[in-house]
Amino acid sequence: MTSLRGRKSATLAGIALLPTAVIPLVLTGEFPVLFPCWSASPEQLAVWFAANHDAVLVQNFAFSLSLILLVWFAAGLAERLRVSPQPSLSGQLITPLAIVVAAAYLVCNSLWTMAVVGVRTVPMSDALIAYSARAAIVVWLIAEPVCAAVLFAAAVAIFRAQVLPQWLAWSALVIAVPNLLVTFAVLVKDGWLAPISLATLLPFNLFMLWAVAAAVRMLFPDVSAPASRGTARGERPRGEQPI
Repeated sequence: MTSLRGRKSATLAGIALLPTAVIPLVLTGEFPVLFPCWSASPEQLAVWFAANHDAVLVQNFAFSLSLILLVWFAAGLAERLRVSPQPSLSGQLITPLAIVVAAAYLVCNSLWTMAVVGVRTVPMSDALIAYSARAAIVVWLIAEPVCAAVLFAAAVAIFRAQVLPQWLAWSALVIAVPNLLVTFAVLVKDGWLAPISLATLLPFNLFMLWAVAAAVRMLFPDVSAPASRGTARGERPRGEQPI
C-alpha cells in the first residue's frame, strides 16, 4: 500500500463504497420502512424473508463487497495520513479497527443470510428464522461503536497529519456520536427507534458516506505541506510524540 498505485486503488475502493452501500437500502421495503421491526412475530418475519428472498440475497452480496472495499479504503487512508517514518498511534489503529468492523458485519450478514435461506433453500421453523434475524440485528448494533472508533482514530490522524481538510476530521467526530449511541437501540422494542428502523440504519450509512467523501477528497493533492513532513525524512522535533 506504499506505492502511488496502491493509494489510488484504495481511493477508488472508497468511492466504490457508494453503490455497494446504497444497494442494500433500495431493494426491499418502502421508504421510510425498509426492513421489518425486530419485535415483529416470527410468522411476520418469515413472511417478509419469503417475499424478499432474492432481493435480500443481492443485498447481502453487495454488503459483503462493501466491507471488503471498506478495509481496502481504510488501509489507503492510513497510508495517506502517514507523514513521518514513525506513524501515529491513531493512524495505525484505522485499518485494524476497520477490519473489526468488517468481521463483525460479516457475522451479521451471515445470520441475515441464514434467515433468508431458511425460508426456501433449507426450510427452517419460523422461530429459528426470527432468531437468526434478531441475532443479526444485535450484532449490527453492538458493532456500531467500533465504527465510531474508526471515525475517531481517523479524525485524530487527520488533525495531526494536516494533509486533508479539517472538515473531514470534524465531520468524522460528529458522525462518531450517533454511531456510538445507536447501540442503545437494543433497549427499544418498537417505534421509530426500534431496530431496524431508518433511524437505526442512519449512523452506519453516515459512516459509509463519510468514507466516500474522504475517498473523493483523496483524489486531490494535499491541502498543505506541514512542517512535520519537512522533518519526516529526518528526526521529529524533540518532545513531539505521535498521538
